[in-house]
Amino acid sequence: MKLSNLIDCTQGNMSEVVVGEHPQYGRVVLKRITNRLAGLERFAQRWDQEVSICKLLSFKTQVPKVYESGDLPKKWALYEYVGSRTLQDWIDAHSYPLKREQIKEACSIIRKVLDIIVISFKNGIVHRDITPSNVVLNDEGQPFLIDWGLAAFVNSKSNLHIPDIESSLVRFPLKNVRLTEVYRRHGRPGYAAPEQAEAFYDTPGLKNDMYSLSVLAIHLISGRWPFGELTDSSSILINRQRNVKNQKSIDSWIIDLFSNRIVDFLLADAKRRSIDTNKFVEMLEDINL
Repeated sequence: MKLSNLIDCTQGNMSEVVVGEHPQYGRVVLKRITNRLAGLERFAQRWDQEVSICKLLSFKTQVPKVYESGDLPKKWALYEYVGSRTLQDWIDAHSYPLKREQIKEACSIIRKVLDIIVISFKNGIVHRDITPSNVVLNDEGQPFLIDWGLAAFVNSKSNLHIPDIESSLVRFPLKNVRLTEVYRRHGRPGYAAPEQAEAFYDTPGLKNDMYSLSVLAIHLISGRWPFGELTDSSSILINRQRNVKNQKSIDSWIIDLFSNRIVDFLLADAKRRSIDTNKFVEMLEDINL
């Protein structure tokens, strides 16, 4: 596929990404599976399922649309361009501590990402890789959640009917389907919930994304990171996450800013961890400005 006015070319772990102009759709994002993964069946399946998820969720919430997709000469997908500024760029562009209005803006962004998470969960999907780099802001400052390659289904008893942009419906059975392998580490250590980062199989659920969103909220609003430094080794980060068992396990500056309610969303024990979205919103509203 030929695009004009190429403005960006990057390569991630799974895909090559090009931004350019399409004669029909305008500015678009073209993603192609990397050459080293192109011949591996399990990555081909993950690719197809990510495209299917985006086709579904883009009709329901802030997820970029998929205009077209194909298999030749290797798997590719043409996505809606929503912007290039990520939440990591937002963090890097601000001086901390934030001013009152900036904190309100940060809280508003987090609440909108929460809306995306909740809508996705109601459609049987959890993202499992929520980081500042995977939230893109459009020109109006509205967040979009991108990169659904590590997503997992939470509803194995029904089928999703995914609107296909080119034709009618694609029947996508969820039973016995996982987007990623079991017993493998998934997600960025320090952001991913401990049960993901430790590489132990765990039933995916809202608890995964609520955990990552809580870490993101701390980082976005304070400019600091709750588990030390992101440059620390994965094993150090995971160990610190595993040690969060109660309020005493959290640095006092986090409690001062968010109140002790933040602890409930960061507990290492997934069975005890809160998924109360109303409580999360109330916590944001009560942040000590």
